[in-house]
Amino acid sequence: FWLAITSGLASAIDKVINRIALKNKNNILTYSFLYLLFISVFASGFCLPLNLQISQRLLLLVAGQALFWSSATILSFLSQSRTDVSLSMIISRTRIIWMIPLGFLFLDERLSFFSLLGIIIIFLGLLLLFFRETIHTYKGVWFMGISSVLAAVGTVINTILVRNFFTPAQVTFTTMAGQVVVFAIVLLIRHQPWQRIRFVLANTWYLVMLAAGIETYAFVAVSLALKTGIASMVTAIYLSMTLITIWTGIIFLKERDHMWRKVISSAVVISGIMVIKLFS
Repeated sequence: FWLAITSGLASAIDKVINRIALKNKNNILTYSFLYLLFISVFASGFCLPLNLQISQRLLLLVAGQALFWSSATILSFLSQSRTDVSLSMIISRTRIIWMIPLGFLFLDERLSFFSLLGIIIIFLGLLLLFFRETIHTYKGVWFMGISSVLAAVGTVINTILVRNFFTPAQVTFTTMAGQVVVFAIVLLIRHQPWQRIRFVLANTWYLVMLAAGIETYAFVAVSLALKTGIASMVTAIYLSMTLITIWTGIIFLKERDHMWRKVISSAVVISGIMVIKLFS
């Protein structure tokens, strides 16, 4: 429980830093490449020793991990280019719901009534936070919907890897490194990739490194939580910390539109977390 909370808090702080960096006219694709690259580098420092027994199952899982996470990330960016961020956020949070059947089918996880109730309450709170009446009119909705399913499958694969093959740091490295390769290929086929990289590093190298360092902890911690806890519950608690990003934006970035909705949704999400903590 507390690993999921602290990893979610760290990831929320990381997202605020990324938001500040991207306001500095940085190219999203280039910034994301450097961000993932630095996480891979930081995580690699904790990957030793390598006590692995290479098997066909392990290779298939790592290949699937790279495929699903990279596809999820690319579709997420496509969605964000065709709809607004708040709408993308709620669709991406449907991963909470997808994890319930996937955990049952592939991880043999059984949720108690109160655990399931808490997860649903958390999702409803996030739904209230980001819901728009015109959700069906945005072209990017389908991209983000597919992305959330792929990310849920990626989370299941990470859970299998951390429970049977890898340490949390090694799972973090393989998850990020696979995406780095995909982003590097996309960058290389674009115009002036090195100039874009130099521009981002010259302007926000300290922010991208700080964000990557915090996210390294967040991903290692949530991977450790997945190793010892129920994946669907860990995912719900981890994603519920989106509230920290929202309230940090309210306090420090003065993003104070729809305040009543943010207050009510925060109370609902916190209620869901308490149900899981007290009754599960």
